[in-house]
Amino acid sequence: MTVGAVADLCLLHVPLKEALDLMSADVVRATFVGGRRITPPE
Repeated sequence: MTVGAVADLCLLHVPLKEALDLMSADVVRATFVGGRRITPPE
């Protein structure tokens, strides 16, 4: 690997991780809201 390729990977890695964190947070939120919607109110 060239130094440029490694630098590109490092630059891509952080936004990618942040994007994954945001996506997983959205999935958890959607699952939580969906679960609340599905369960009958007590």
